[in-house]
Amino acid sequence: MKIFQFFISFFSRTINIIGVFGLLACLSASYINPEKFSLIPLLGFIFPIFVLINILFVLIWIIRLRCFFLVSLIALIICSPQIFHIVAFGKNKPTENETLKIMSYNVRNFDLYNWSENLSAQDQIFETIGAENPDVICFQEFYSDTTKNFNTIKRLQKMGYRHYIFAKELILRNTDEWGIATFSKFPITHSEELLRQRDPSFYRKFPYKCIYTDIQTKEKTFRIFNVHLQSVHFGKNEYEVIDNIKKNDIEESATKTLLKKLQVGFQKRANQAVALREILDQQTQPYILCGDFNDLPNSFVYNTISKDLKDAFLQSGIGIGTTFNRIPLLRIDYILMTKDFIKSSNFKVIKNPISDHYPVVADIQF
Repeated sequence: MKIFQFFISFFSRTINIIGVFGLLACLSASYINPEKFSLIPLLGFIFPIFVLINILFVLIWIIRLRCFFLVSLIALIICSPQIFHIVAFGKNKPTENETLKIMSYNVRNFDLYNWSENLSAQDQIFETIGAENPDVICFQEFYSDTTKNFNTIKRLQKMGYRHYIFAKELILRNTDEWGIATFSKFPITHSEELLRQRDPSFYRKFPYKCIYTDIQTKEKTFRIFNVHLQSVHFGKNEYEVIDNIKKNDIEESATKTLLKKLQVGFQKRANQAVALREILDQQTQPYILCGDFNDLPNSFVYNTISKDLKDAFLQSGIGIGTTFNRIPLLRIDYILMTKDFIKSSNFKVIKNPISDHYPVVADIQF
């Protein structure tokens, strides 16, 4: 009997130690640049699993009155900064002081090619914007043309967003325009395009991945950055591979192609994050940073960009804050702000399924 108990105890402790090393290995995804180890960000996807495993071991050892619970507890404490990047635990109460309502929304070109198979998709996106009525909207994957059928710029101007900046990634037929854009109800006093890509984009162009605008409210001027970091450009084939992997049906060649796309995306986003951090470090005025990072809150990209910034979701959201509707539990869209802003309130992820991203909104208090 004692031999059996010894083996059970030895086996439990061994699995626990493996869980601890797994957790610490996943933690490295937040701090190691993918330029050095290109696929290390994949560990970030399983980080929550190892967090749960170690929490379970803490509870098991406490119930069994064993001090071994300290092994997992210490590991969890070490990882706590990244754990608290993933989950928000409460909402700030609304404030009566002056606030600015900000929305960040990757609209996937307003469903231009009818990916959602919904003929009223564009109208539903504008209904969401109208219902929330933000003061400033940062769009990623923005599209407009000069015809009456799909002139999203004119439609937004009619809604009160008379001031805008549009950094164009692609122009076709002198009418069709793609890129990133910031729309404001308040005057824009200055703007600039940043983060010009070193390599050609999906469209064989060299677009800018970030714009900033200086916005003048009645009493304040502030800067807002709108960022769209490198996408992996997954198509139908890649999502089918992911679905097959979930079913343990792994096709080697397709999986290699998937991993190659991920590798390129990880490295390009890391370079963009480092370049953006250098720009942010030079700022001398308050700013808000919105955008689609295409990366997790426990990634090197988020860890680099969010340094010394407040995350509106962590301040006033609740739960996991999923913003990507193709793969569960992924938060890749953000609203960050400098400490000059007192706090955020009323953070929401709006579950409009038309785009592959959900819009996020928050009230930012000066």
